[in-house]
Amino acid sequence: MITETRRQRLAPWLLLIMLGVGCGERDEVRPFGRQTIKIDAVPAEIMDSARKELPQVKFEEAWKNLDPKGELMSYEIRGKTSNGKVREARVSLTGEILETE
Repeated sequence: MITETRRQRLAPWLLLIMLGVGCGERDEVRPFGRQTIKIDAVPAEIMDSARKELPQVKFEEAWKNLDPKGELMSYEIRGKTSNGKVREARVSLTGEILETE
């Protein structure tokens, strides 16, 4: 069992050890996952496909879907219908609809 005095003496050393573990070179952070973009930055071909698939939706948000290497895989575009229902389309780089919600 560790006494209070011993715990007080060990605390600074433990803090130094924890800080030391975080030092050194770090791997490059890769932009894996979704990257938010402005709706105006979505290519016209991608927007046309989404509008054709979901004509009742006013698209307002967009994301780039990136693979673990940071390469663009697809786009996600989200908006609302006139009655407020949220709809979303995932579109390939060639304009093919991959998924709708």
